Amino acid sequence: MHKNSLNNLLKGREDPIVCCLFCKKQLKKPFVKRHVEKCSKNPLFGTPCPNCQTLKHPDQKACSTSCYNSFFRRGKYNPNYQGKNYRTICFAYHKKECCLCGFNLIVEVHHLNENKKDNTPLNLVPLCPNHHQMWHSKHKHLIEKDVLDYVKRIGTSPNLVMAPSLGDGIISVQI
Repeated sequence: MHKNSLNNLLKGREDPIVCCLFCKKQLKKPFVKRHVEKCSKNPLFGTPCPNCQTLKHPDQKACSTSCYNSFFRRGKYNPNYQGKNYRTICFAYHKKECCLCGFNLIVEVHHLNENKKDNTPLNLVPLCPNHHQMWHSKHKHLIEKDVLDYVKRIGTSPNLVMAPSLGDGIISVQI
């Protein structure tokens, strides 16, 4: 407690209430100077938020959790960001139906080489839930030859064209 405040209390007087010039917060007079020096709305002290440009505390990266998440956790700044979604890539090159039975209501995408970071079109195979489950079970031998034949057929197809939506020289398969 400020020594003048203690003296005023002992004498039965209260400190006057004063508003901060920047944030309009009401404070007792002895605390105003310290508050104004560190007020986040003080243009001499605060720095602009990278997302919304309002003043923020210099020790903080953004003015709020919402602004932080919007600016630093979006797109390539998000730790889970992998570029294009593997499903989007798969269905740009393959029909949205099981490559074995043609079922098209629920279609899952299987990574042939089991590497989830390898999203090349020939590594992504559309399968219905039943065939996808079979691939990951002891019954894989029942469908493995058909899936590999499909991939071989697609890989040697004469209907290969550039996919304009994906760019980067990736080859698209038109079935």
